[in-house]
Amino acid sequence: MEGKQILTIAAVFVLGAVTSGWCQGPPIEILQTRSDAPAPGGSSTSGSSGGITDPVGAESSSTVDARVTATSPEDLVRRAKRLYRKYGPVIQKALDAATLPEIQIKVTYDPKAYPGVTDGNVVTLSYPWFCSHKDDGAIIHEFAHVLQGRMRYDDETSWLVEGLADCIRAAIEPSLELRSSGFHPEFQPGGAKLGYQTTAHFLTWLGKKIRPGGVKALTRALRSTSYTHDEFTKYYGKTLEVLVRGYEKSFGAKSVKA
Repeated sequence: MEGKQILTIAAVFVLGAVTSGWCQGPPIEILQTRSDAPAPGGSSTSGSSGGITDPVGAESSSTVDARVTATSPEDLVRRAKRLYRKYGPVIQKALDAATLPEIQIKVTYDPKAYPGVTDGNVVTLSYPWFCSHKDDGAIIHEFAHVLQGRMRYDDETSWLVEGLADCIRAAIEPSLELRSSGFHPEFQPGGAKLGYQTTAHFLTWLGKKIRPGGVKALTRALRSTSYTHDEFTKYYGKTLEVLVRGYEKSFGAKSVKA
């Protein structure tokens, strides 16, 4: 997350009927504290914050809820808490984050809100969305943004930042109990630089066909304000344009300008 830029998941959606009945309610803010799971290297963290608080260390079980929907805002926060405790260290290692930071979870009833939004270490989740969607992967995507840290995020790099977050989601999604049927990283002609799932597919292809470890290397590079796409050349030995053409060609598609 770079400054006040907002990192969001996937595309614009319409909630429609999910805003009816028990999914409605007054605005509520629920804050979650730091994970007490040991970070790589053996250190551990703990803490508390104001508001309606559900400390991460309050429960010993790391089992993720198997319910189809969030039955209450508190349930959604508990679910997010378990996910962060279980997968936070995994994401930290994958993105080479120096620490497993303290996070805050906010829950909104706004039917027009994205499923998840990350601003720094604050993750806001849409209660109407999670009322009706099996989508723990969306929460993982937001945790990836937290652990990406302060990154260059603009018109030139946003596609890559979001694609890297979806790479993390794609790696973890199969182990989630509440998986989204709509999440499919797959080849799409011209999609390498569209962000999210299609970019995740491109980056995964690079790891398999060209050189592994690119997710971590590109994440490190994006933490610098001097990042340019020359980082692809430095790591993979080919320019981004050449890599995209090779990717397109491998799936029988006409090459596109990167």
